[in-house]
Amino acid sequence: MATVLSEQERQALENAGGQPLQVVDPDTQRVYYLISGEQYEKIRALLVEEEFDPRELYPLIAKTAGEAGWNEPMMDDYDRYDEHRSRQPG
Repeated sequence: MATVLSEQERQALENAGGQPLQVVDPDTQRVYYLISGEQYEKIRALLVEEEFDPRELYPLIAKTAGEAGWNEPMMDDYDRYDEHRSRQPG
């Protein structure tokens, strides 16, 4: 269920500069945080218990490894390390 922000809340969020906005319920004194949808999506996995499938991370792992140089041509020797090692005189 979505609730529309009041003008006061919208202005407070704007003044927060993208940081979570702490709000207090005056009746209960409970503290809440208003965050953007983008921020929520980044932390949603921490808040919601879901079945975790490590394969979901494969694209991110591949991208990160590529940016770290694992896709460089000189890494081909590393990928065939055992082949090269078995050819060396023992």
